[in-house]
Amino acid sequence: MTLKIGVFGGTFDPVHIGHLRSALETLELLDLDEIWFIPAAFPPHKDQTTFASFEHRLNMLKLATKHLDFFRVLDVEADRPGPSFTIDTIHELRRDAPDGAEFFLMMGLDQFISLKTWKDYKQLPVFSSIVVMERQISEEIDIFQQISEIFPEMIWSEDEAAFVAPGLKSIYPLAVTPLDISSSAIRDMLAVNASISFLTPEPVIEYLLENSLYLPEKTEEEADSGLDIAFEVMELLNKSNAKDVIGLDLRRLSDVTDFFIIAAGRSSRQNQGIADELEAELKKLGIRPRTIEATKESNWILMDYGDWVVHIFQEEAREFYDLEGLWHDAPRLTIARGHKSS
Repeated sequence: MTLKIGVFGGTFDPVHIGHLRSALETLELLDLDEIWFIPAAFPPHKDQTTFASFEHRLNMLKLATKHLDFFRVLDVEADRPGPSFTIDTIHELRRDAPDGAEFFLMMGLDQFISLKTWKDYKQLPVFSSIVVMERQISEEIDIFQQISEIFPEMIWSEDEAAFVAPGLKSIYPLAVTPLDISSSAIRDMLAVNASISFLTPEPVIEYLLENSLYLPEKTEEEADSGLDIAFEVMELLNKSNAKDVIGLDLRRLSDVTDFFIIAAGRSSRQNQGIADELEAELKKLGIRPRTIEATKESNWILMDYGDWVVHIFQEEAREFYDLEGLWHDAPRLTIARGHKSS
């Protein structure tokens, strides 16, 4: 039995629902067995400059597809020197694939239009069928005319619902659901702290936030504002009778958050009371947590506010996890407002 494999390359910076939906529809419409996602390590075209590292983009793809057996994510372009040319990737996939495997190179209409700028583009249908996914009908661009201009030797076959020619694989124009989602729009939304819920899978959103991807560099004024809020949080904890409140300035040490604020309660019940009071007071200021997590016994409550993370411990848990020791290089913030020590 011939294994039919869709090959979906791109920057995926980040991957989004539009990518996944187009891939699923292609798999179903062409009766493919699998879709292989291939993130580009070094895109050869200037308009494909990446904003996140290859490792981050690869990880997000894996998170987006991890529960779908017919989607696979490959890192074949990771170790190849120089630009990531599609024809080279196709050769590598054919060499390593099961005998008789048939490939279907997937691309959007916008990519197909620029195909003449690709390395050895005329060789692509020699080794792989091509699927041109059209996510929106354009009055200005005729997909059939574009295919005929780039590959004039190929003619339309009603029986195959594809462009065909002797000695070449087929080219399939394919209409997919027009979802108006783009990676650039997601990056722009993240840059202004807008929600991207339902635009990309939830595990990808969590990864983006945990790794602070696509966020603008903070100005000096914004950095000072974050420090002021950290001191405000410390004062609120002190007023709620939390013990041994201390802040750690991680701005030069971590890409995940700017500040840890650590405090202790005498019991699980007091810990929960401190956390509830802090959350309520910050909501009055229009500040809401991304997540709040707690151990079963509430001996450690973590409140993630993005630029700063609050840890409320019982004394034994605080000593056990020893965040102050783990981050011993971080400058300390004390409860005396504005006081910072190295």
